[in-house]
Amino acid sequence: MRGLDAPLHKRLRDVLSDCGPFDSSSTLRVVFDDPRIYPWRNNLPEANGRASRVNALISYLYGQQNEKKVNALLLFLLVLVDHAEKGTDCLNELAEAARALAEMLGGVNLSQLPPEHQEDIPGPEPEPPPIRVDLPIPPPEIFIQQTEVPPLTTALTTIIIKIPYQTLQAVLSNAEIDPSQLPPGLPARQMAETLVAQFRSYRSSKARPDYHPLVALLGYLLQAGDAYGLDDQATMLFERLVRRGRENLKALHARRSVGRIETAQGAGIGTGTYVGNGLLLTCNHIFTKNAVQRAWVHFGQVKGGLGIDEPIELDLATPIARNSQLDFALLRLKEPISYPAARPEDIILSSNGKVRLIHHPEGGFVEVSALGDIRQAGTEYIDHTIPAKEGSSGGPLFDEQWRFVAIHRGNVGMGRSVTPGTLGGTPIRAIWSVLAPNLT
Repeated sequence: MRGLDAPLHKRLRDVLSDCGPFDSSSTLRVVFDDPRIYPWRNNLPEANGRASRVNALISYLYGQQNEKKVNALLLFLLVLVDHAEKGTDCLNELAEAARALAEMLGGVNLSQLPPEHQEDIPGPEPEPPPIRVDLPIPPPEIFIQQTEVPPLTTALTTIIIKIPYQTLQAVLSNAEIDPSQLPPGLPARQMAETLVAQFRSYRSSKARPDYHPLVALLGYLLQAGDAYGLDDQATMLFERLVRRGRENLKALHARRSVGRIETAQGAGIGTGTYVGNGLLLTCNHIFTKNAVQRAWVHFGQVKGGLGIDEPIELDLATPIARNSQLDFALLRLKEPISYPAARPEDIILSSNGKVRLIHHPEGGFVEVSALGDIRQAGTEYIDHTIPAKEGSSGGPLFDEQWRFVAIHRGNVGMGRSVTPGTLGGTPIRAIWSVLAPNLT
């Protein structure tokens, strides 16, 4: 068995440090009561400190297999996935890490590894099918999970206790947080609780799409290094929250450019992206499949939102461009809008890349997917592993840097060989010659 490559080793170390049961050796051993990993329970390596336990366990389990030749480290990750709280970042990060490790080990299909079917664990396959773990993705409005509230409150309380009130005022001001909401004499714990409550209730705005008080404050504290006496646990928590928060801000900004395409009766039939200059980019088959002569785009359709935006009619009679082979349509909006544009980018995509989808599955509220894999990439197509449904067609696909690189097509039908279990997309590069002159 080849060794873990450095990027994957770091990824496993980071996710296990953030989400694994490594507070103590006894806490870790409890997890090994699960029958899938019980054989290694009494031989776990001893180590002092969370980081050391993580490194020691990765090294030990990676070299172990069960009687079915399934790697022990992969089984450990799957146990953690089963135990993780639903709808949390840790659930998604653990599943993604398990998926990456399974791919490196030879394509074990995670969907075939539920705990109640341990006898069905497959061995390595020469050409692995794509690994699809359909997990609920927390909406980008959620910057703090419920389970993170107590440790975050405790960490902030510890900092507030250590520093004079004047210093606290300066720290809050540097993070652009009004210090008047924390008057002098307020108990440190209450100050911390007030801050956390503000973080959870804050909603980012179009006026300041790159700001959130949580990201600003924790980012400032991390940059200050040892000045505020952060311990390892607080540092890891702050780093995770800042990393997620920055991704959430990018997701929220990108999501504002995405709308639901509707019929005259208000039924959602697809997804489109405002690309600037009063133009919407989507899939052509949305209109031909539904045989519609008129259609509208409805922005701001967010679960829990006010829903005050009115749908805007699309000019289907005189399209800028419509192409059935590449399945795209560039259409003019009949009214001006104030939403930001997501600018398409002429990027070469490869089969080892990753993308995420923003879409309106089944004509419902807008959703942002987790990162999926590109399995095949050609000059005029990509095949990706992101689960999607009716209504998702036309949604923008963003890469890991949040560049708008493709549009989602869905089931591409006949015409070419498609990787089983994947869905198709059209790269922006394939239609760039049409887009570019209309975006300047």
